[in-house]
Amino acid sequence: MTNIILTLIDLHIPELLLISSLVLILLDYFLPIDFLAFLGYISFAAGMFFYAPFNILYSLLFSLAVALVLFMLHAVWWGKYLSNIHSYKVILEEIDN
Repeated sequence: MTNIILTLIDLHIPELLLISSLVLILLDYFLPIDFLAFLGYISFAAGMFFYAPFNILYSLLFSLAVALVLFMLHAVWWGKYLSNIHSYKVILEEIDN
């Protein structure tokens, strides 16, 4: 199992996961759905799995904790900033008038 993880690290999978998470979260800012942000959070947590300085089980638990914290932060704080659905409603109201 450790050889598989080392091979993935050699293929720069953690960096690709972190970059893709940033791209997905930025795309979520421009689109009125939260699905992209959730994929970005999962991708970020998967990238953190490879960078956690623990054994496999603790790295998995750490990445799950990171994902849960990101989901909670999205529900409490980031959701209103990342989802521009309010601005789309304002634009649609202006078009209707």
